[in-house]
Amino acid sequence: RVFVYTGVGSGGSTARRIERLCEERGWRAHLRESVDDLSDRFQLVVIPGGSAVIMGNAFGEDGRERLRAFITGGGGYIGFCAGGILGCTPPDRAQSHFLRLLPVHFLHRLHAKHPERSGLVDLSTEWFGGHQQECKYHNGPLFPSPLPSSVRSLAVVTRVSGGNIRPRAVTKMRNRIAIVMGRCGSGTVVLCGPHPECTSGMEDFTWSLLQQCARSGGPSPAWST
Repeated sequence: RVFVYTGVGSGGSTARRIERLCEERGWRAHLRESVDDLSDRFQLVVIPGGSAVIMGNAFGEDGRERLRAFITGGGGYIGFCAGGILGCTPPDRAQSHFLRLLPVHFLHRLHAKHPERSGLVDLSTEWFGGHQQECKYHNGPLFPSPLPSSVRSLAVVTRVSGGNIRPRAVTKMRNRIAIVMGRCGSGTVVLCGPHPECTSGMEDFTWSLLQQCARSGGPSPAWST
């Protein structure tokens, strides 16, 4: 059972695409407008793109704590784009809307002064057969290296094309980490900058992320460092 947040601050087509993917492969996705509905009967929570600030504030302190308790207790978390930002741990403790699931922050100045940038990125996905995969991108988080030893890189941007991403940002985006995975208590967390769930041809990739994060005692040996 997969909990997909569709409430205040969420946006895009992530929810319906995840719902359809789960139904096609024998899982059940439940679209919910409030994290108050999250409970241990779910194996995985998906937080989509939208506005990280608005979603995090809409959760409220109790909702953020509910999410953290679910994950530390063994539930999985996948955050796409803004959902990926929410899972980070910023250096400024005053930014209370973050969930602080993994000890990483994102490169927030890639699109300074021009935040609404979208296009296509090629991802090098070593753990997924080592293939180059073209993926939709819309101003999601990218992560600095080196990562903490407890966090693993799952995909790196190798090329940026199309859309309206400014040239200076293109240069800064190349060779940046785009997807990371780690543990938060007993749960598995994936923070994803681009949008594989909204990219035709990346259904198997997205499905693999869902499977590995679902509550099942942790990631499979194939994900071990």
